[in-house]
Amino acid sequence: MRKLVIILFIVVAVSVLTGQTPIANIQDSISFYDGQTVTVEGVITIGAGTIHSSILKAYIQDESGKGIQLFDFTLTTTHIAEIVRGNRFNVTGEVEEYQGTTEIKNISYNILETGLDIAPYITVMSLNQAADYVTWEGTLVSVSGTLNEDPYTSGGGTNLNITDSSGDDLTVRVWESTGIDYSSLANGDAITAIGAIGVYESAAQVLPGYPEDLDIKLPDEPEISNISHSPADPEEDDPITVTATITDAARDITSATLEYRAESQTVYFQTAMQANGNEYSATTPAISSLVTTSENMVVRIRATDNDNNETVSYPITIVIGGGSFYTAIADIQANLDYWNGQLVEVKAVVTIGAGVLRVDQLSAYIQDLSGAGINLYGGNMTSQYENDIIRNNVLIITGTIEEYDGTTEIKDFSYQIVEEPSMTVESVIVPLTLAEAADWENLEGAMVKVEGTVTDIGYAGGGANITIADNNSEEITLRIWDSTEIDTQNMSVGNFLRVGGVIGSYNDASQILSGYDEDIYNFNKIAGWRISSQPDILFAADTLKVTVDFTPGYLAQPDGFPIIVSAQVFYALETETSWWCNSLVIDTNYVYKGEVSPLNSVTNEENNYKYYIQAINSNNSIIQSDIIYEQVYSGKPIVSNVVWLSDAMTAYPIPGGIVIPHPFIDEYINITASITDPNPNGSVEEAKLLFRRFNGSTEHDTLMTRINNIYWESWLPPMDSLATFADTYQFSLHAIDDDSNERYTEWQDILTGQRAPVVFNLQIENIAERGVSLIVGANILDTDGYIVSALLKIQTDYSSGSTTIAMSRDTTYTSTYAYVDSTRWQAVIPGQSGGTDLIISVYAEDNSGYTTLDYPGNGEIGVSYTYPVISHTAI
Repeated sequence: MRKLVIILFIVVAVSVLTGQTPIANIQDSISFYDGQTVTVEGVITIGAGTIHSSILKAYIQDESGKGIQLFDFTLTTTHIAEIVRGNRFNVTGEVEEYQGTTEIKNISYNILETGLDIAPYITVMSLNQAADYVTWEGTLVSVSGTLNEDPYTSGGGTNLNITDSSGDDLTVRVWESTGIDYSSLANGDAITAIGAIGVYESAAQVLPGYPEDLDIKLPDEPEISNISHSPADPEEDDPITVTATITDAARDITSATLEYRAESQTVYFQTAMQANGNEYSATTPAISSLVTTSENMVVRIRATDNDNNETVSYPITIVIGGGSFYTAIADIQANLDYWNGQLVEVKAVVTIGAGVLRVDQLSAYIQDLSGAGINLYGGNMTSQYENDIIRNNVLIITGTIEEYDGTTEIKDFSYQIVEEPSMTVESVIVPLTLAEAADWENLEGAMVKVEGTVTDIGYAGGGANITIADNNSEEITLRIWDSTEIDTQNMSVGNFLRVGGVIGSYNDASQILSGYDEDIYNFNKIAGWRISSQPDILFAADTLKVTVDFTPGYLAQPDGFPIIVSAQVFYALETETSWWCNSLVIDTNYVYKGEVSPLNSVTNEENNYKYYIQAINSNNSIIQSDIIYEQVYSGKPIVSNVVWLSDAMTAYPIPGGIVIPHPFIDEYINITASITDPNPNGSVEEAKLLFRRFNGSTEHDTLMTRINNIYWESWLPPMDSLATFADTYQFSLHAIDDDSNERYTEWQDILTGQRAPVVFNLQIENIAERGVSLIVGANILDTDGYIVSALLKIQTDYSSGSTTIAMSRDTTYTSTYAYVDSTRWQAVIPGQSGGTDLIISVYAEDNSGYTTLDYPGNGEIGVSYTYPVISHTAI
């Protein structure tokens, strides 16, 4: 009896002090409040006219976390217009309990606010919790489960009877007046329902009121597992067979594709996988057919089911015998007893950089393509760390593995920054459920992505602890250190978050460590929108169809929220600054659709589109997306990765000191290129190699040979088949697909060299008078050996014979040409009488017997000199 007296004292005190009664007090002490007049203040969670079309049955809930029904035998148009979800009311009326339902009847009310977000009033519950109607009757909840029978219709509504993983049952009662579409549901389908807890025949029911309150969960997407490859240790010339298990719990697998590339490449090649039951396999070409350098192969698998659900596995690096070897972080984490204390070398992307989680010492995180991550530890923080160890930088790290206080780390390390465009945080992040993320022992250090509803927020030890839960009542802590400068003040209980961060642990439980504002997306605070375009491969004659979803979060917009009133797509050629504009037309709810004209309607040149969306809402605010770039294909074959290589590449210096690779004029030159058809149903039928001497000369061609489904090759004949001396070779590729679309590439230059000695910088090194000796110098070089002799040849005209004078090396001259014999040679011509014309040229021989040409004017470098008739010193 003493306990009852205390409760009554508290209730009376609250009512006297505030003039309002918390709804929790009414629900917890109905025997006291039954028949009394009360005043409550709260937000409408289920509006008038939704769960009953002729009687007022609405629900209101306050900050006590409990709700109650508002009841009247008459439903008026005023009720429907004013008692709507998201409006805050002050309500006075009489409490009554009728057949297990607590009501406030004979009501009067004032509207205090409109258009509020109801997300903070939703409590996520298990079916077992929601079944406790004595505690939760009238409260807005979210429950999830799987239908244990087909929908059952009776008495103006339909029962969706669901079961959860614990075997508990509950009924979701959908009244016809709500307009909720459940027609696609059948036994076995999964749903999440938001609604007020009601009572029927002494059992709880969840009463949703709006179409957005019922979320039909699609079955799981395909699952890819047991990925392996053969041979286990491939060499550069070995094709690689990749095998995996692919399953789908509720759908059929319609396609499986193996995607592969060399580690230095950014674009994946594709080949279809063949099925043997649930086992799928496909074979890649050898790495040597993709690149000319020794490197590793990267593979991943893409699977699609008959509902177009798609799963893409995370990239796996297959180490090739000739390639560099890096220890996989997944191997370290899975075999810590072996690796602890050992020196390793890893290549990984920085997921959380230096100075983010701690400012007094280095505590950063890295992750590689194995999908695993690890801590990078240093006892001191340096400015170099802060400049280099930043998110999305790829590092090659050599250091020692240590496990310290449950954290696996690399310490005592050195590092270098490398270019690896395909390795980014986005490429290694792992999406997980909260149950999966709880496995910190296997996931420690990995960058993951989860989502859930905030159930608690606390601050301790220099940071915030934010608890999020999912529809299965799984929970995890989001730890945000103050040093990250992430704004946590815009978060509140009930918010729905999508969170990225690294898996850590505290007190033997998983926690997610976020480092940047971009890691957290708060659906209840940020009005997000999504833009999609079709088709996936866009050709110049295609219309680009744009779809924009302006839905602000995981809940629909409450009444009174600013709505989109118009939207446009602005588009332009990628290289232009002027924009065209097309209007978007509303399709359904918050979805707008529109088109961008075909590329060939605005230009005949090859180009790409850029576009952005601009919208205006009912508050006249302008919303604008980022610019999106869309690759447009002409329909012609695509030629890329063009590589040429002669029989023996040589460094060939040209006058001016530039050293370039070149083939000799008697060498064949191999040309390889990737030639593909952008149309997935098309193919390249023929490829030709066009070649010629320098610009404008006669063109020749030869057919190319297909190496595999991507690469083609051919050979340029030696330059001496076109000319007797070194010249610039030019080549172009001509490809034709199965629709007769043609592609000509730009002409490319190859500078050829000759094996014979090359003479340049032939100069008269003094101004001679009559009878004074003439000093002549020249640079003579050999590209594949050395000069054994050089002669200065003198003629008075081209028809006369020549006199030769031996040249000698100028030992004081220092060559500026690397890797070749290039030095200065000199000779002295005796003085001549005034008016003598001299034609001077050089004849040289190398150690292989190759010589310069025999006479001036046939390609050999020469100079002329005329002795003065009158002396410069005597008149």
